[in-house]
Amino acid sequence: RVAPGPIPPAESLAMFATKAILTQFETAGWVGLKRIANAREVLISKATEVLDKVKIIPPTAQYRISVEQLYKHHLKIAQRETEREKIEEAINRGTLEHLISTADDELSLIPKVAEWKIWEVDPDDKIEIVVHKPAS
Repeated sequence: RVAPGPIPPAESLAMFATKAILTQFETAGWVGLKRIANAREVLISKATEVLDKVKIIPPTAQYRISVEQLYKHHLKIAQRETEREKIEEAINRGTLEHLISTADDELSLIPKVAEWKIWEVDPDDKIEIVVHKPAS
């Protein structure tokens, strides 16, 4: 439905047409992410999988500590809340589909981090500490 009035400029018309077409498809609000009907269950599964897979990293490594904190938080909220909007609001990091996509990325990263052993420092390496002082 087009509101009565003057014909909009070509750019506006193109944007209007694009918006009209996109609103016909249900998306998760992120380009390229389709809405997942059972997103809560998928998020719970992915968070559980991340928490299991990250155990290949030493428990004292900051990467593992951070990943565990984040995904335990996601899991706790997704298990407690049943409504999509409440989960998204409580986690406050985007849509469930975005969180699921991020978990998939984390699952791809975990074996690489394990291979790189980023927690190990060669004792012969010289680490320079640089302190930046704000300009007065």
